[in-house]
Amino acid sequence: STKMSETKLRATHFVKGDRWVYLRSNIKGITSHSLLRHEDKEFPYDRVNTWLTEDKRIVQITYGDGYWVVLVHRYDFDMPRVGKQTVSVTNDFPESKIQEAWKNNARVNILSWCNNQWVLVTEENPEDQVVVGQSLVTFQEIEDGKAEIAAWWKKNKAVHTLVAGEVNGTYTWVMIGQQLEQSPGQGFFADSDWPIEKIGQHYKNKKYIVVCAWHEKEEYWVIITGPVSGGQGLTTTEEFPWEKASELENLYQYGKRD
Repeated sequence: STKMSETKLRATHFVKGDRWVYLRSNIKGITSHSLLRHEDKEFPYDRVNTWLTEDKRIVQITYGDGYWVVLVHRYDFDMPRVGKQTVSVTNDFPESKIQEAWKNNARVNILSWCNNQWVLVTEENPEDQVVVGQSLVTFQEIEDGKAEIAAWWKKNKAVHTLVAGEVNGTYTWVMIGQQLEQSPGQGFFADSDWPIEKIGQHYKNKKYIVVCAWHEKEEYWVIITGPVSGGQGLTTTEEFPWEKASELENLYQYGKRD
């Protein structure tokens, strides 16, 4: 039986800083999503690779409180097919893998610093899109990042990824930009306290969280807001929001039990 894709509230981000941040949006065309919590130091390659062969799309990979969190979406059959994704986990910053992906017309989906390792997920670009249009910069001072972002916005370049981690022995910010046709309509703020009032003001203007990053060493948040089709729900919790996430159909828990 084929039914029209319905719009449902779907998880999009789980981010660990001085609290867990759980974001979800009304996304069309997703049949189901699965969440894995893996209590093991080793990355859960087997499960993730199985999901990839099942035509699921990795949406997020993060690490916190001693476990890996992997979120995937499965799309309706009538949705355009997802480009093939490739996952790698390395101790060194995967600069060459990123450059190689761009050369092969693949884009960076996810770049995260997890348990002192870099996780990179790249995705093949749809055939009709010739240019990946991504670029990468690193900076240590958030003021430098802010200046870079302002210059990007002028050129219709959006902040796609922002993550703090170790590059060649130095803990630093890594930022990936995505070229757009029009202004990204993004906003930026950094705060050592969870900036709920600012976020609320942005929400009122229909600017939702598109990037949420935490600097472990100096303990502050950086938030990039922008348009999110389907709006956004936001929850923050002290522990991983397992109860809240139980609205997801498929929860997988591996590794040590309590």
